[in-house]
Amino acid sequence: MLSKKVSLEKFLKICEGKNIELDSGKLRLLERYVNTLLEENKKVNLISRKSERDIWEKQILESVAVLKVVNLLKEAKVLDFGTGGGLPGIPLKILEKDWDLTLIDSTKKKIDAVKRIIKKIELKKVKAVWSRGEELSKNKYYKNKFDFVLARGAGKLDYIIKNSIDFLKKDGKIVVWKGGDIREELQSVKGYNKIEVLDLDVEGLVEKKVVLIGIRN
Repeated sequence: MLSKKVSLEKFLKICEGKNIELDSGKLRLLERYVNTLLEENKKVNLISRKSERDIWEKQILESVAVLKVVNLLKEAKVLDFGTGGGLPGIPLKILEKDWDLTLIDSTKKKIDAVKRIIKKIELKKVKAVWSRGEELSKNKYYKNKFDFVLARGAGKLDYIIKNSIDFLKKDGKIVVWKGGDIREELQSVKGYNKIEVLDLDVEGLVEKKVVLIGIRN
């Protein structure tokens, strides 16, 4: 319990230093999400045991820090591709309450857990769907409907783009969280235009980046 408290205190300090706005209501909701995620993680493998210990610094901070480097619309329609336990989608939705968020994952146990989390913390305009991206993106209710696709820990860039690009509206973008050396991955997707690599310039997130991808020519 102490390690989680220290993790939360460090998270709040970093958010303050980076001007990531957190009012008391958003913080309470983030705390409810974290507590519920940890409860569900006892039943379903949503995050690693190591991630449990520094959940605020790594899981939550890494998710919301993107708001300081990418201009995400306030009333966007957003899809979280391979959401796992609701990351990064749910923490971002808590900060951007006007988003219409869809969370997808190909593992039914994970999506069932995410549905329970959504219900317990009473999030609105959020739905969780059990499906593979390449299948759902062909569905007329999802094809070309989203402003942004988010992907964190969902695979290599070429796989993510191939299986999520059909979700995007004409000017939509894919936002991918990455770490370490990604030069080889970038080479594999050089046929796409408007690729930007942005550092998540936040204490504790060493070599963490986001890759912003536009529609192919």
